Amino acid sequence: MASEKIHIVFGETAELTLLSIKEMTADVDSVVSLNDDLRVGPINLGSLDGRVERQNWVTSNLPCKEDAAYLRSYVTGDFDKIQSIRDNSKDKAEIYIWCGRTTSERLATARLVFELQGYFSNLTIADIPKNGNIAESLSVMNPEQVHLIHKYFKKTDQEEYGKWVTMWARLKSENSLMRVARADGVIESKEVSYFDDTLLSHCKEELLKAARIVGESLVDIWFEASDSTLNWRLVQLVKSGELEVDGKLNCLREYKVKRATTKTKQP
Repeated sequence: MASEKIHIVFGETAELTLLSIKEMTADVDSVVSLNDDLRVGPINLGSLDGRVERQNWVTSNLPCKEDAAYLRSYVTGDFDKIQSIRDNSKDKAEIYIWCGRTTSERLATARLVFELQGYFSNLTIADIPKNGNIAESLSVMNPEQVHLIHKYFKKTDQEEYGKWVTMWARLKSENSLMRVARADGVIESKEVSYFDDTLLSHCKEELLKAARIVGESLVDIWFEASDSTLNWRLVQLVKSGELEVDGKLNCLREYKVKRATTKTKQP
């Protein structure tokens, strides 16, 4: 009997893209989407207390309350999916990880490989090269491009496996709330204020929409953070007195900010 072929992707868009490729039906028994953005927040996820800590952090810090429920669900959802993948690994399932070049996908891959210790021989991970012909992630790829990724999957050996495990163990032990890739691709822990100067550089003396400031900043930082993360930091800059606000500090569409004339902290 052939082993089950489980394909791991990152984000609901990537899942829909892969499922839409009829030519791959014979090579895909199931698709699992991991959705939690591990670039921000606590990541000691090996215990129930650590997962609850992450859920509480997401709910209390990321300001758009409309997003809180699904962001919380991603924490438990990803954990449950990984446990299911572990169970399938015991039955010799073939695990294909569609890891792109983005920091979020590499972090999620490192976490998954760490959790699958002892089953590295089951893993095949995409290694997408840096060139202009292939998108950096399945989530931004046109369906007709997907077949181009196949040749970049490679079986995980002990050395490659060890690199992923070491990366996750290091970042987890550093207890940071922000993780960013350097120009050479190495992912490092950073202070939560890491992107604040970029945000401030796009703020003026007149009111501007928060969505505009975050959008321009995302381009400057090569999308190394999500819009919800930059929204959180923009709110913190208001609370610290660096910026003045007009509107409700919630989702990006609900407020505008400008440079503060006098620095006054908000409660």
